[in-house]
Amino acid sequence: MRNAQSAIEYLTVYGLAITVVVIVVTLLFYLGFFSSASITQDTVTGFSGFGVSQSCINGTLNTTLTNEQSFAIEVTRINSSYPGAPNPSQSAVMQPDQSQLFSLLDSCPTMVGSSQKTYSLSVIITYITGNSLNPGPFFSNGTFAGVVASHH
Repeated sequence: MRNAQSAIEYLTVYGLAITVVVIVVTLLFYLGFFSSASITQDTVTGFSGFGVSQSCINGTLNTTLTNEQSFAIEVTRINSSYPGAPNPSQSAVMQPDQSQLFSLLDSCPTMVGSSQKTYSLSVIITYITGNSLNPGPFFSNGTFAGVVASHH
């Protein structure tokens, strides 16, 4: 009788432990902790005065900026923190609510084989205004993150 009671207690303790583990793992899946979708979306944070979307396609950083300011600006440079990025001067006059695509070669990682490669880059947008009292330059900082794509 004593051995049967010990066996039942043993099974109960381990059964409860396994139940707790299953509940925790299920909850983590439900909350998206193990979801690959959370790392496959391109994200943008920061950047005041601009609407920004971006993608990294095999080494080329494609950035679409929208001027959300109430006056015209001229974007003069977009710098990427990617090692070795040439960060060339840019020149685009943008009216309020106007969008412009900038393609920056060698400014993000390239695909290696078929494996997903993630990136996170600090980016600085430099621009000037037509205001003769305070033309700038001004800076808008932010971060791009996502997964490198092999094509668009």
